[in-house]
Amino acid sequence: MIVALETHAGSIAVYPEVDLELVARCPGLKLTYDPSHFIADRVPVEDTLGLLAHAVHVHLRNAR
Repeated sequence: MIVALETHAGSIAVYPEVDLELVARCPGLKLTYDPSHFIADRVPVEDTLGLLAHAVHVHLRNAR
């Protein structure tokens, strides 16, 4: 079984440094990467690209 944390707006998981800390501390934890949530919380997508190495699922949708 794979457990993937979604990088969701309004949660602590929308901060890339927190996500990297979580996957470092929780062996086997993966991420569901959704760039629109970062955009919604004004986190530059460029700052999140390092998370893709830990992603097992990606949501792509429209975002301003």
